[in-house]
Amino acid sequence: MIKFFYCLVLIGILTGCTVDNSGTGGFDVKEPTTEKRTKYRTFISDEELKTQKELAQIEAQKRIELEKISGETRLKQLELEREKELALLREKEKLLKIEHEQAMQRYILIGAILLIFLIGAALLWYFDKRRKDKLRAYEDNLKKYFHQKENEARVKIAEKILDTVSSQDLNMEQKAKLIEALHGPIASPDTKESEEKQQLQERYNPNKSIK
Repeated sequence: MIKFFYCLVLIGILTGCTVDNSGTGGFDVKEPTTEKRTKYRTFISDEELKTQKELAQIEAQKRIELEKISGETRLKQLELEREKELALLREKEKLLKIEHEQAMQRYILIGAILLIFLIGAALLWYFDKRRKDKLRAYEDNLKKYFHQKENEARVKIAEKILDTVSSQDLNMEQKAKLIEALHGPIASPDTKESEEKQQLQERYNPNKSIK
C-alpha cells in the first residue's frame, strides 16, 4: 500500500503536477510556455515604457533648457538691436544738432552781411548828404560874398561917377552915359563869381569836370 502511494507521488512529479492551495482538487497544472512569454513581454514592455518616460522627461528638460538658452540669446539679440537703435538715434540727433548749428551760423552770417551792407549804405548816404550840404553852404556863402563885393564895387563906382560928374565940367550926353553906367551891369564881379563857382564844382565833382 505504501509503495503504491510513493508510485503515485512519483508519477505526479514526473508529469509536472504540483500541489497548490488554489482548491483545484489538490493538484495544479503547470503554466504553459506561452503564458510565461506573455508575462515576460509585459515585464519588458513596462521597462521600455519606464525608459521611454525617462527619455521623454530628459527630452522635455532638454527642450526647456534649449528654450531658456534660446530665450536668453533672443533677449541678448533684442538688447543688441535696442542698443544699435539707440546708437543710431544718438547719431541722428548729433547730425541734426550739427545741421542746426550750421544753419544758425549761415543765418548769422547772412544777417551780419546784410547789417554791414545797410550800415555801409547809410554811411554813404550820410557822407554824400553831408558833402552836398557843405557844397550848398559853400555856394551860398560864395554867393553872399560876391553879392557883397558886387555891392561894394557898385558903391565905389557910383561914388567915382558922382565925383566925376560933380567935379568936372561935362555935357549932358556925357553925364547921361555916366548915369547909365552907374545903373548898368558890372562885368568884372560876375565874371569872378562864375570862375569861383566853376573852381568849386571842379573841386567837389572831379568826375563831372573831366567829362
